[in-house]
Amino acid sequence: LNIIGNAIKFTEKGEVVVQVSVVPDVQPEKDEVHLLFTVRDTGIGIPPDKHAAIFRAFEQEDSSTTRKFGGTGLGLTIAAQLVALMGGNITVESEPGRGSTFRITARFGRSENDATLNGVVGPADLLEGQRVLIVDDNLTPATPLNILVAEDNEFNVTLLKQLFARKGHRATIAGDGREALALATAGSFDALLLDIHLPELDGFTVARAIRDQEHGGGKHLPIIAFTARSGKQDRERCLEAGMDDFLAKPVQAEELWAVIGRVVAANGRPDDRASGLIDPRALLAACGDDGAILASISEAFRARLPEHLAAVQDAVRDGDAPRLRESAHKLCGTISAFSTVAGGVASDLEDCAAQGQLETGRPLVEQLETMAREILRLLADGPSIEVLRSQVVAAGNLPLPSSQ
Repeated sequence: LNIIGNAIKFTEKGEVVVQVSVVPDVQPEKDEVHLLFTVRDTGIGIPPDKHAAIFRAFEQEDSSTTRKFGGTGLGLTIAAQLVALMGGNITVESEPGRGSTFRITARFGRSENDATLNGVVGPADLLEGQRVLIVDDNLTPATPLNILVAEDNEFNVTLLKQLFARKGHRATIAGDGREALALATAGSFDALLLDIHLPELDGFTVARAIRDQEHGGGKHLPIIAFTARSGKQDRERCLEAGMDDFLAKPVQAEELWAVIGRVVAANGRPDDRASGLIDPRALLAACGDDGAILASISEAFRARLPEHLAAVQDAVRDGDAPRLRESAHKLCGTISAFSTVAGGVASDLEDCAAQGQLETGRPLVEQLETMAREILRLLADGPSIEVLRSQVVAAGNLPLPSSQ
């Protein structure tokens, strides 16, 4: 994603070509195959003396590229690390004005069966230009959503539109911050996926302007920060600007659905909360697919969740960061067995408390209060093994636990 995205970004005319082949002159292991990915463009190119530097964190061929094209210089560093973990390497051939060619090798385990997608597709076919998009169906709201996407990278826009369309959601695209702000304030959207580094107005300015306009009106548009910068300080800055959650680039389908499920559930759409909050697979795993154990832990959960939540609320009210960290840790341990989404929020709260960021943690406490009420409502009648199994099947999260 990063290499192809860069090729598109830095190529104003000509072409971008992506090829995949088996690595030549390498004797493969019995259960492995070595692949060579080649990404060639006719873009601006890179001077030879800068070839090594572009793979170091926060370094780019020319600092002006940040102002013109955006980005931090972290993408190639992360790509090189991932390639190394996959037993391969990454190289570049490039000259200014003559384009660039990136070559990536990586080892893959062989599948026992031929790959299939919408019919019978063999491995040879896949290496002859088949375009395969594999998406995880884990957390995604059941009701179609209207989502505003503020993103100026054409590759990311194309991928996001395909992902949302596959789930039946509608995506409205804004190419710069000013357009995103106008659409957000004039339209009716279920969530805003907001790139931080946008032309015209950056994401922080857009988020603050939206929150200022919402102030006192009772409305709240869930805003998800979308950026390659994924450190804790970056997350805190996004939350301080009024954003609800955080999604790191490059796009990971599973994380995308998890974050959208989380903000939609916290914002109060009843049809979506049920699918986004209770995690049937986690709950089946916790009880070992045993109905008696499920009933027992559900009863214990209903009794203890209010106590753990009250401890968190008290710690925030008293401004006691160490106590908040301990309380959030206990809450996370309790709630994660029933809700992966809420468990993630509790874990984020624990991180904020560990850093003494009480103000950053307050919105997370409010989210947890909303989620806890909804989870207790959903569990009021007691879940059954059969219902949980049907939810797993409906979500496409196969295989089922082994006792089936």
